[in-house]
Amino acid sequence: MAKPITNVELLQDTYLAKQVKLVGKDDLENLEIDQTADVVSDLFQKTVDYYYEPDEKVRKNKEGPTLDELLPFYIGKLEKQIQDNNGYLVGGHLTWADLHLVGASEYISFMSGKDIVANTTYIKALKQKVHGLPGIREYISKRPNVA
Repeated sequence: MAKPITNVELLQDTYLAKQVKLVGKDDLENLEIDQTADVVSDLFQKTVDYYYEPDEKVRKNKEGPTLDELLPFYIGKLEKQIQDNNGYLVGGHLTWADLHLVGASEYISFMSGKDIVANTTYIKALKQKVHGLPGIREYISKRPNVA
């Protein structure tokens, strides 16, 4: 079972992001990055709660609200946010929130059984930019292909 993303892990992400300059240009931009990453984490956690629900009846009851309401709502909001920020989530430049969204969207797609960004323009373009980064491109080419 996927474990929830904790505040400690997000703080670690923020620390690492500072080390590699994937943060905002000021405190206000960093706040927006943190808020956006929290939204992505919340979306991820709601999908985990649905997908890993052990009670089949409860899982079935969560399916519609999660897959047909929650996912499209938040994907639409994130799509608009990227559109409004010149192709990135915050500030018109690459931040750790962009990496967080791309990684989370891949696992959310797995859990939902569909490519959740298939009908997007800006999230798909962001995903291509992130996957095109040299270190990430190299990692993807070498990572094991696991279901």
